[in-house]
Formats: sequence, C-alpha cells, structure tokens
Amino acid sequence: MRNLLASLFLIISACLLSTLSAAQNSGERILSYDVTIEVQKDADFIITERISVNSEGRQIRRGIFRDLPRYKLDDGTPIPYRYKLP
Repeated sequence: MRNLLASLFLIISACLLSTLSAAQNSGERILSYDVTIEVQKDADFIITERISVNSEGRQIRRGIFRDLPRYKLDDGTPIPYRYKLP
C-alpha cells in the first residue's frame, strides 16, 4: 500500500510539474525582434525587420500587422514618399 501511494504521489507530481512547465512556456508573445536600417546615397532608407513570434491562434490569428507612418509638414502638407514592399 505504501508503494502504491508513493507511486501515485510521483505520478501526480510529474503531471503537475509538466503542466506548470507547459503553462510557463506557452503564450502568444514576440520571441525576438531585429531591425536593420540602411541609408542609401540618394537618401532612401532600406528597413528590414525580422520578427519571431509564438502564436497559439488566440490573439495572433492572421499574422502581425504594421502601420506605416504618414509624414506631414508643420502646416499639414503631406510629404511625398513611397513604400516598396517585397
């Protein structure tokens, strides 16, 4: 009986530890983010972003979205610019 209780205790402990470990490792989050900005001779910028995420389909369902800035002068006049996406 004592061996049975000890075995049962070990099994329950192992299950709880594996559940806690999985809970700590889960979750939707950004794992790494790296950006490289190159300034060209003609004053253009080449910006490359590398993002690694952990997604479980809860909040991040359709990828990561990026809002690109729109620049204006102090008087509100838009500054012309182009974005080229690969």
